Amino acid sequence: MPGVIEWSAACDEAQRVTALEVRWQVGAMNVHAKHAADGALDAQRWTVQLEYGGNARTQEGDYPPRSHVVFGSPVLQSWVLRRFALAPGAEHAFPALVVGPPWMMVEPGQHTIRCTAAETRETCEGPRALKRVEWTDPATPDAGELTLWLDDGDVIHELWEGVGAVAPSAKLVELRRD
Repeated sequence: MPGVIEWSAACDEAQRVTALEVRWQVGAMNVHAKHAADGALDAQRWTVQLEYGGNARTQEGDYPPRSHVVFGSPVLQSWVLRRFALAPGAEHAFPALVVGPPWMMVEPGQHTIRCTAAETRETCEGPRALKRVEWTDPATPDAGELTLWLDDGDVIHELWEGVGAVAPSAKLVELRRD
């Protein structure tokens, strides 16, 4: 069944997500989730206010300084990736607050990103040097792996889902660098 998702995010000066608002509609179901961080950086808390089908729910938890919000958007993934040095052979692990369907609440996790290659690939801008980054959640190996091809500006040009993927699930078709 087709769905529509709208979201907006706020970040601090280090581009760490401090708020995320998600509106998701699938058929007759509507979900509205408002996420926000508060408190000093070394003791931040993360709160979610959820509304769905006339019901409301709240979720609260820690937002550790090294953690990142992970949400299924190449834009937010880019914000997370630019906090790490990525060159072939680099590997980073970090605590994550994973936001996703069906309720857009938070599931804490531990994610790993590995830069496994650098090569010139065809993009919407013509041939460009891109880095291959594999993103996994070791706690949920059945969820598969995301493979991202990104440029030096941390723009994701291709996104592949699953270990045996034969084609990208998303590919950048237009980019304006103003």
